[in-house]
Amino acid sequence: MKSQSFSKSALARCLIPEDFYNNDMLSDEKHGSKLIENALIKADSTFKNGASFDSFYFTESDKKKGKKTYFSDSLEEKVVLRKCVKNLISCSKVKLKSRSQIAKEIRSYFFG
Repeated sequence: MKSQSFSKSALARCLIPEDFYNNDMLSDEKHGSKLIENALIKADSTFKNGASFDSFYFTESDKKKGKKTYFSDSLEEKVVLRKCVKNLISCSKVKLKSRSQIAKEIRSYFFG
């Protein structure tokens, strides 16, 4: 089983190129390490005694629909949520297919 820990290196791997594009300061090593440290603190406080999503929020339209879609504007929290998604995908037994594989299956289904 893959590691599901929230370490500095694991959280740093959850940064995507768009993050660097939207935040010029992220390329600075001090700023980047501070962001990862804050994300680690956030992960520790959120999951210390089970999941606690008090700081994440969902929109008014989601409340009206009765859905719970958690998101955040904070990059630290986004990194933690991305790590959660990676953990869920790695422990689930469902393997996601690529677009090209799906396209091949559709072609074979329709044109047999």
